[in-house]
Amino acid sequence: MKKQLFIFSLLMLVMVNILGGCKMADKKNVTTKEEQIEFLKEHEQEMTEYVKSKNTKITSVQWDWESIEIQIVTPNAGGIPAGSKYKKLSIDGGFNEINDSNFLLSFVMSDNNQPEIESMYIQQTFRVGGKIFNG
Repeated sequence: MKKQLFIFSLLMLVMVNILGGCKMADKKNVTTKEEQIEFLKEHEQEMTEYVKSKNTKITSVQWDWESIEIQIVTPNAGGIPAGSKYKKLSIDGGFNEINDSNFLLSFVMSDNNQPEIESMYIQQTFRVGGKIFNG
């Protein structure tokens, strides 16, 4: 009986480690620009739908994958502890196949340097030729 309990415990330990390793693979650090581009491309549909939801006149979105920038932000808004910092990732985009169109989509970065998809926000509004887009 003790031998069976030992074998069962050992198998459970192996299973926990295997499952834990799979979860860790999902949360790997995304450190290079290429990895960040790959991660965002995996979420391109979500990003595009989010952008289109912000203006009903936007029917298509074009992403500038090479424009990705990471910045460290020190907020100075009320209610945020002094000295707090966080990383954000930004990417430029265009819309409706208009050559001179642009906007900026940003994300808060997680501790493992992945953009948090649920944190996306329009940092710079939709513009054409520098002027705000009204459709």
